[in-house]
Amino acid sequence: MDYLLLVIQKDAKRNIDDALKPYYKHLPVNPYVATTKAELINQIKEDIEAQKTQGVFADYLKCKEAYEQNPSSENKKALKEFKGRENQKIIKEMVGQANKSK
Repeated sequence: MDYLLLVIQKDAKRNIDDALKPYYKHLPVNPYVATTKAELINQIKEDIEAQKTQGVFADYLKCKEAYEQNPSSENKKALKEFKGRENQKIIKEMVGQANKSK
């Protein structure tokens, strides 16, 4: 990204290069790193584990497990409640993330 900088000097005797030196775009600087890659990976894994214990995906897993243990009409009805478009999207994402994190 390039910038256009307008410099108005009060002192005409001052060298223009010295006036612009702080704005030179190729100055060596240390990179700013808020979090490391390892920290981000751990945070994502923690988020995935948290979603397995609470929220829509956790409810889906409970209903799925209950249906697999006892395929009654009540458990089948509870499992069908997750057939909504938004729920299916969340469940698909979470299954993909859970498989990647293994």
